[in-house]
Amino acid sequence: MDNVEKFKSKCIVLRHKKSGVSTKDAALILSEKEGNIIKSLLLKSKDKFWGAIIAGDKKLNIKKIEKYFNVLKISFANQREVEQFGFKIGGIPPYAFFNKCDVVIDEGLMRKSYIIGSGGDEFTGIKFNPKDLLILYNNVADITD
Repeated sequence: MDNVEKFKSKCIVLRHKKSGVSTKDAALILSEKEGNIIKSLLLKSKDKFWGAIIAGDKKLNIKKIEKYFNVLKISFANQREVEQFGFKIGGIPPYAFFNKCDVVIDEGLMRKSYIIGSGGDEFTGIKFNPKDLLILYNNVADITD
């Protein structure tokens, strides 16, 4: 079993009939706080990509990300670039970046008992212990405001 399959085996799949493309929508549909919903964000600088995983009620601090990765001028990837990873904006699961780019997890997530991320589309969520992200990625830092 590879790391992605190991991670997925620890998740509870949550299917819903309404679109959960935004954090606010997902929280409403699942009757959750926005802080328990995560955002898996694809970032870019020139031709290189990075991933960031943060709580839905937080804002990514670009300066902290640039400092963490030691890169200038990081921005959010566009829809076409996200599709290169096989997903759409609003439907990026936390495992999407595995073995494709460096990823950092916001340290605030590690204090939660569970979090919910996209399961790969706007109608599927996955609930899991945030420490299970360490199966995939080992970079944890303060990257939000």
